[in-house]
Amino acid sequence: MEYISEAMQCSLLAYDAEEWPESNSSTLLFSALMIRIFGPQKFKNNEEMSVRNKMNAKVFFQRFPELYSFIFKLLHQAEQKVQVQVKNTKLHPLLLLLNRLYNSNSDEESSIKLTEFIPIITSCSGCVELQTRILCAKFIANNTPPSSCAILSNIKSCRE
Repeated sequence: MEYISEAMQCSLLAYDAEEWPESNSSTLLFSALMIRIFGPQKFKNNEEMSVRNKMNAKVFFQRFPELYSFIFKLLHQAEQKVQVQVKNTKLHPLLLLLNRLYNSNSDEESSIKLTEFIPIITSCSGCVELQTRILCAKFIANNTPPSSCAILSNIKSCRE
């Protein structure tokens, strides 16, 4: 467990390597790390992902504190590439990782919030790959607090 943070950084950095063996080994390393961190997936369908295959964001970033700033940095790089319509292979695994994290209701006083990723991921949702856009939408839908949804606030004002 002590080397997971460094291994995750290594796998994500090598994801867009030009040499096939390097990029292939990084995908295999990323897959092995996801299983090591979150456990084997219980269902074949990603829509039915078990809570056992997810982790609280506060716990995750307490275990691997280096990954918080590293993920932010990679997301900013991905955002810049998406804006100029350049393919970014690192965005998809980042979103796979972030979609396995969740905030609990007791984490409101925590300094680590997944909502801080929402503006960047919203910018990345203009990516040309369909699966990456789907992962962006899932992350935004799962981590947007109901109080900040414009639709819900309009419904509340209509009721009042």
